[in-house]
Amino acid sequence: MGDDLSGQQAAFQGAQDLRTGFYAVMTELQAELATASEDIAVREAVLKSAMSDMKATLQGGIGASVLRAEHPLARHMIGFNAELAQLLQGWLDRVAKHDRTMAFRSGFTDSLVVFVLGKVKAGKSSLGNYMVYGNSNPDAAARASSRARFFTAATAGDQQDQANSAQPVDWFRVGVRETTSATQGFHLPGLTWIDSPGLHSTTWENGLLAADYADVADLVIYPMHTGNPGRTGDVAEIRGLLRARKRVLVVITQCDRPEEDEEPDGTIVQRWVMKDSAARQGQIDYVRHAVAEGGASIPLDVVSLSVRHAETHGNDPAALERSGVADFFRALTKIAHSEGVRHKQEAPSRNLNHFVGLLLGDDTGPEAFSVQAIRNGLVRLDRRLADVTKELDRGAERATAAVLRRIGPMVAEKIARYADNQDQDGFEQACTTALRHIVAEETGTTVLPLLAQTGAILPANDFARTAAFASMKIETVRIPRSNRGVRGAVGSAGGGAAGAWVGAEGGALLGTAILPGIGTTVGFMVGGALGALLGGIGGNAAGRATGSDWHETMQSGDNRAEVEASATEALQKAGSAGVAAFFENLHAATVAPVARDADRLTAKLDEFSHILATKVRSHG
Repeated sequence: MGDDLSGQQAAFQGAQDLRTGFYAVMTELQAELATASEDIAVREAVLKSAMSDMKATLQGGIGASVLRAEHPLARHMIGFNAELAQLLQGWLDRVAKHDRTMAFRSGFTDSLVVFVLGKVKAGKSSLGNYMVYGNSNPDAAARASSRARFFTAATAGDQQDQANSAQPVDWFRVGVRETTSATQGFHLPGLTWIDSPGLHSTTWENGLLAADYADVADLVIYPMHTGNPGRTGDVAEIRGLLRARKRVLVVITQCDRPEEDEEPDGTIVQRWVMKDSAARQGQIDYVRHAVAEGGASIPLDVVSLSVRHAETHGNDPAALERSGVADFFRALTKIAHSEGVRHKQEAPSRNLNHFVGLLLGDDTGPEAFSVQAIRNGLVRLDRRLADVTKELDRGAERATAAVLRRIGPMVAEKIARYADNQDQDGFEQACTTALRHIVAEETGTTVLPLLAQTGAILPANDFARTAAFASMKIETVRIPRSNRGVRGAVGSAGGGAAGAWVGAEGGALLGTAILPGIGTTVGFMVGGALGALLGGIGGNAAGRATGSDWHETMQSGDNRAEVEASATEALQKAGSAGVAAFFENLHAATVAPVARDADRLTAKLDEFSHILATKVRSHG
C-alpha cells in the first residue's frame, strides 16, 4: 500500500514538475514583456490619421459624368465608384476588427497570449482545463484550489448560451451542445490562455468571433481530432494563419483508444491505451505535408497527445511520455523560454504589418480590398479615358470634313444673291450666320448621342470675327475716242475740188501761154489733177487741225470669283477652328474632370502608401 502511494505521489509530482517548470518560465517572461509594444500606439495613431484622410478621398470618388448613362465611360465610372465604396467599407470593417483585437490585446501586454482555435469537438476546452488542473474535467474541489483567473471576453449564440457564459467561471465547460459559446480564457503569471468558439461553429457569430480574435495571438494552438486530422478546411485555416505570420502549434488530440481487459476476479474493465506510435507519427507527417503543399514555408510544430490517457493513468511520468503531454509542455516551454520575448515583441508589430500589407495589396491573398486594387481600377479607367479621347478625335475629324464640304456650296449660293447689288456687309453676315448653323448641326450630330446635356457645358461658337473676305468690286475698261479723222476727210474733199478748178484753169493758161504745144485741153486736165491733189492735201491738214481726242470708261465684269474663293478659304479656316474649339470644350467637359479626379486619387494613394510603408510598417 505504501509503495502504491509513493508511486501516485511520484506521478503527481511528475505532472506538477512539467506544469510548474512551464509556469516558472512564464513568470520570468512577464517582467520582460512589460514594454514589448511601446511603439505600436504611435504607429497605430499615424495609421488612423492616414485612414481618416483616405476615407474622405474615397468617399468623393471620381465625381459624376456629363455623358449619357449608357455610354461606356459613364458605366465604367459608375462601376468604379461602386468599387471604391465597397473597398472603403472593407477598409472600415478591417479597421474596426483591428481596433477590436488591439483593444482586446491591451489587457494582455505583459503575458504570452495563446489562442486555442479549431473546429468544434476538437478537444479545445479539455486541453485548457488540463493546462490549469492537470485534468480535462476537474471537480469542484480541484477548481477551488486554482490560482488561475478565468474570464469571459465575449458571448454569442442563443440566449441560454449567453446566460450560461455570463456566469462566473473557473473552468471550461465540457460536453455541452456548443462547448464554447464565448471567448473564454484564464490568466496566470506571464500567460493568457484563450479558448475560442470553434471555427465553422454551429453558431455563425461564434465562428466569426474565433476568426477575429485569432489576430491577437502570439501563439495559435490548433487542435485536430485524431479521427480525421488534416481535413481540407483545417489545412486551409492553418495556411491562412501561417500566411499571416502566426506561430502555430498543431495538436492532434484524443490519440488513444479504449481497450477491454479482464481483472483477476473476472471483471471486464476498459482502459485507454495510446494508438500505435507509427500511426501517430504518420498523422503528424500527413498534416505537415498537407500544409506544405499549399506553399507554406514556415516550420510547423505538430504534437500528438491524449490528456485522457495521461490523467487516467495518474499523470505518472511514463503516462505523460506515452500520452504526448510531455512533448506538448516541452514545446510550450521551448517557445516561451527561447522565443517568447521575441514573439511577444514582434506579434503586435507583425499584426500591424500584416494589416498594412492588406491595405497596400502586397499581402492580400485572395482579397481585393487594397490600394493596389484601386490602382488597377485607375489603370482601367485611364484606358477608358484614352478610348473616349480617341472617340472625340474621330468625331472632330468627321464633323470637320462635313463642315468643309458644306461651306463651298453655301458661299456660292450667298455670292449669287449678294454680288449683283455689291452688298458686302449682307454677304459676310449671311455667310457667318450660315457657318454657325453648319458647325452647330455637324457637331450636334456627333455630340447628341454622347451627352446627357449640352447647353450649359458647350456654348455656341461665335464666328463674329471671321477673317475679312475680299471686297466686292466692278471691273471696267478705258476706251480712247477722237474726231480728228472725220474732220480731216471733210477738209481733204473740199480742198481737192477747189484745187481741181483752180488747177484746170491754170493748166489751160499754162498750156496756151506758157507751154505751147501741150494745148488748152491737156493743160486743163493735168492742171486739174494736180490741183486736186494739192488741194486735198491742204484741205485734210486744215480739217485735222480743227478736230479733238478723249477716252470713255465701260464695265467689263466683276471680281465675284475672287470674293468667292476668299470667302470659302476664310470660312473653312473659321469652321475648322470652330469645330476644334467645340471638341476641346467637349473634352474639357467629359474627359478632363474625370482625369483630374483620377490624378487627385492617384496622388492621395501615393501619399497614403508612403505613410503606410515608412511610418506605420516596421522594417526592423
